[in-house]
Amino acid sequence: MAPRESEESLSEGQKLRRRLEAYGVKPRKRWGQNFLVRPAVAERIVELCHLSADRVVVEIGPGAGALTGLLGAAARRVVAVERDHGL
Repeated sequence: MAPRESEESLSEGQKLRRRLEAYGVKPRKRWGQNFLVRPAVAERIVELCHLSADRVVVEIGPGAGALTGLLGAAARRVVAVERDHGL
């Protein structure tokens, strides 16, 4: 069996895939699950929301939480609704 690559040499997508596998979670095609893995894209999405500290945000399908922390830093409160119990 080949040795596993070190975390530093993996892409963000590969790192997320490993974290999900550790919990027995696989993306479900029938639910159209796609996971945001690029931090710069997550930051840009939150920037374009023009949030303020008095806002409450509802995040549908937070998945692995790529946006959740950033939203929480920009808004008063985040309500995250996830259907997949594994996540």
